[in-house]
Amino acid sequence: MLESDFGVFAYNGCRAADILLRIEYGLLAKPQRGKLIFDMDKNWRLFRHGNKILIEYFYRRSLRTIDRFIEFDDNLTRGVITVNQEVAFIKKKSAEERGRYVINASKKDFLQHLIIWHLAGRYRGLLGHGAFIKDKGRGFLFIGKSESGKTTMARLYSIDQDAEIYNDDRAIIRFNRKNAYFYNVPWHGDYFSGNSEFLSGDKIRIDKIFFISHAKINIGRRISGIEAAYKIFHNAFLPFWDKEGLCNTLDVCKKLVKNVPCYKLGFVNKKSIVEYIRKMD
Repeated sequence: MLESDFGVFAYNGCRAADILLRIEYGLLAKPQRGKLIFDMDKNWRLFRHGNKILIEYFYRRSLRTIDRFIEFDDNLTRGVITVNQEVAFIKKKSAEERGRYVINASKKDFLQHLIIWHLAGRYRGLLGHGAFIKDKGRGFLFIGKSESGKTTMARLYSIDQDAEIYNDDRAIIRFNRKNAYFYNVPWHGDYFSGNSEFLSGDKIRIDKIFFISHAKINIGRRISGIEAAYKIFHNAFLPFWDKEGLCNTLDVCKKLVKNVPCYKLGFVNKKSIVEYIRKMD
């Protein structure tokens, strides 16, 4: 099951797991929430109670019914997930469907994203919105929010035999001395829909960063300093609930601006953008 969901990211070796989760299905006891640290208004909240992190997840916030309650240690590496058997849409499922839902509760949707989001910050990395493409041996990171053109850029590059597409939606960035590296994740955009087995788990140096948007003509310019830092910061998943992780993320933003050439790029949905990018300084 893991292999089908995560492909190259599934690990079947002998090393001890970095993250251990226990899943339970049953009634939720009245939780001890502690201090509210972060509230994602749409569907989850994070609390701190002593040395524990507690998360409430709502299938629909408007229903005010907790779908899952998760109790983690401070590092989000050991946890217990309780799936609420009283949630109406779960009760309607067959025993087999409920079993599948309970298993998926630990490895799909927001939870696995939250754990990697948190650990990226703790391990001096950054998780952000970005498509990564290797063009003639050089690593290009295309950063932008939804609808900015990341998947479009991946499709335009896919026509070129000198290009390799690694992801069209998410990227982890970490440094090794002065070099920034792209690390892949199991989440992707429409380019890989139905083809996630083609995702690569390779680590690749980032040679240039482009902040992209759709435009009427291909137009780009080099940017630096505060302008570049703001755009990286604006497109990163920031672990606001974790001081150490947040400081590390800000440090990665600073290093990227200092060590990797950054460009603002508007582009037209035509293959000509590939040659345009290759000719940019």
